Amino acid sequence: MDDGTICPIESIEAVQNELMDNMYIANVMNRIRELQSPSEADRTRWLWELLQNAQDSIKPDEKVNAKITVYKNNDVTFEHTGGIFTGKAMCGLLYKYSEGKGNEESTGRFGTGFMTTLTLSEIIEVETNIYQDINSQKVTGFRVTLYRNGTEKEELKEGLRNMRRSFKKVDPYIDFTTRFKYQNSNEEAIKLGHKSFMNCGAQTMLFATKVQNFVFNYKDEIYSIERGNAEKINDSLSIQSFTVIGESKKYDRKFILISIREPNEIISKKY
Repeated sequence: MDDGTICPIESIEAVQNELMDNMYIANVMNRIRELQSPSEADRTRWLWELLQNAQDSIKPDEKVNAKITVYKNNDVTFEHTGGIFTGKAMCGLLYKYSEGKGNEESTGRFGTGFMTTLTLSEIIEVETNIYQDINSQKVTGFRVTLYRNGTEKEELKEGLRNMRRSFKKVDPYIDFTTRFKYQNSNEEAIKLGHKSFMNCGAQTMLFATKVQNFVFNYKDEIYSIERGNAEKINDSLSIQSFTVIGESKKYDRKFILISIREPNEIISKKY
C-alpha cells in the first residue's frame, strides 16, 4: 500500500543505473561473445575504427591529428586532437548508446564499429576533455576506465560498477583532447593493425579527408603520414599528395582522384 513516502534520491539513482546497465548488456553481450574468437578482419580493423572515431568528433571544415603508440609491454594508446566530448557523447561511449550519424542504420560514433577495438583489450582507460554542462563552454579533464571483460550478465554488470567507481575529474588535457589506452593488448591484433597501416595508411586517408596527420609509433619505430594540398585539375579530377616519414626516409605519395556526382536511386532511397 502506498503510504505517500517520497522515494529517496539514492533509490532513483539505483533504478537509473539498473536501466542503463540492462540496456547496455542487451546491446553488447552478443558482440562481446563474438569477439572472444575474432576474425582476422576484426583484429585488423581496430585502428581504422579509432581513426574514424577521431574524424567523427570534428566539424566538416576542421582537421584532426591522430597518433597510435605501441609500448614494449603491449599497451596501446590512440590519441587525437579532435572535438571535445559532450555529456551525450560520453554516455554513448560508456553505455554504447547513440542516436546515429544521420541515417537510421548507423550505430553512431561509439557503436558496433568501436566495439571491434576490444580485439586489442577489454580494459580501456579513457582520458578526455569534456564540457562541464550543456550551456557552458567551460572544459574539464575527465578519466574513466571501461571494463568490458566477461561474457555473462553478472560479469558485465560488475564491469559497469567498476567503470562508475573509476570516474575522476582532472585538469584539462593540453597535448590532446582524447586518448584511449588499451592495457596488455593482443599481440596478433597489434601486428595486423600495424601491417594495415604500413600497407594502406595513405590510401585510407584519401577517404578520411579530415585527418591531417596520422602517426604510428610501433615500439619506438615511428612512421607518419602528413596530408598535403590537393591539386585540382578540373571539376572532377584532382591530385592528392601525402608525405610519408619513417626509418630515416622521407618521400611523397600522390594519388589521382576522380569524383563523379550524379543521382543514384538506390542510395537515395536508403539514405
